[in-house]
Amino acid sequence: MKDISTRLAQDMERRQKRKPLRDAPEGTSLARIARVALMISVASIALFWVACGARQVNAPVQWIDDPGYVDYPYPIDGESRKASSRGKLDCPVVQLVEYDGDVVPYHRTVKVNPFFRERLQRFEEVVYAVSMDVYGRPPSAIRHFGTYNCRRVRGKAKLSEHAFGNAIDVAGFDFAPHPRGRGPVPGEFRIILEEHWGKRTGDAKHHARFLHELSVELSKRPDIFRGMLGPGAPGHADHFHFDVGPYRYIDIGGL
Repeated sequence: MKDISTRLAQDMERRQKRKPLRDAPEGTSLARIARVALMISVASIALFWVACGARQVNAPVQWIDDPGYVDYPYPIDGESRKASSRGKLDCPVVQLVEYDGDVVPYHRTVKVNPFFRERLQRFEEVVYAVSMDVYGRPPSAIRHFGTYNCRRVRGKAKLSEHAFGNAIDVAGFDFAPHPRGRGPVPGEFRIILEEHWGKRTGDAKHHARFLHELSVELSKRPDIFRGMLGPGAPGHADHFHFDVGPYRYIDIGGL
């Protein structure tokens, strides 16, 4: 009897020990599943916030996903920008108009998409306002390197906005003498982006102020340009590149 009782007691003890062992895999499995689900949830939330918060003013952002740009659709947004990386380029069929400037003239006639002409008119209004604030008079001419040019974006299998007549490269501004001899620089002068950007002494500091304030004001106007490049961006030490492509980006030193 003692042996039987001992065996029964030992058997009961073994069963009690086995129960948690038998339950452990299930609990462990559920715990693992819960932990994995939690990790996935945390990762998803993290990715969401990174996606929302990672947009920087210097990084290209697709305009349709950028609050504020959805309010300013553009007629040629749907045009494909894809192009072969090498060889002959198939240029898009583009309607071009000649334009001399309404508010401030250009030093030579530009050929642009008619939709882009409207943006240039708004651009000229900003140029006028900033120049009146800095010099007390508007420029006599906006100097540019060109507008329409069927070519690729440098180093990419993508059409430049110049290929659509949808961009301008601005190199400087001409100013006639102030009619009353007023302002910080009353005489005739020419602003050259490459020479005057970032200067801090003499008349050049006023030209640097004009260029910087113009850049700042344009960066606040999504109804004018989406793409803005200038000094600080590779290949743009001597001009501003402005366009209304399907991406929003600003890369200008000091902004």
